[in-house]
Amino acid sequence: MSYPVKIHGEQQAGLEIQEFLSAWDNVVCQLDIQKIVGYCVADVCFFDTSSQTSGILAYQALWQRYSSVFQANVRVYRRDVLIHATESMGFISCYSKVDRDDGVETPKIPWCRSTLAVRKTAQGWKIQHQHISLPVDFATQQAIPLYF
Repeated sequence: MSYPVKIHGEQQAGLEIQEFLSAWDNVVCQLDIQKIVGYCVADVCFFDTSSQTSGILAYQALWQRYSSVFQANVRVYRRDVLIHATESMGFISCYSKVDRDDGVETPKIPWCRSTLAVRKTAQGWKIQHQHISLPVDFATQQAIPLYF
């Protein structure tokens, strides 16, 4: 993990969640949908700017629908990562994007606001809720890209 992380609350759980997030990012980069959904609870829900899904099958279908957008050799980039943790629940907020793994930025890929709610299960930490968004200019109804 090459970005700073702040942990609030239960430190040990926060470190576990940080490890989970790193593993999640690696699975996303492998673009293996079966592994991706393995990191989620059965009733996972996902919100983004254009859709909302509930349940593991809908989440899997969402990944399959957008799988052609992703390419090989990608990396998840994160900024301003904040983890709030208890022994059984965690909340992660940050800016994120998926881009080339060589560090050369793709100009049309903006940073998104990301939140993940995770909970500890018998199998370890799992994603309960994921939300990804871009700010919107309400006057124009256009996304406001975030660039750092």
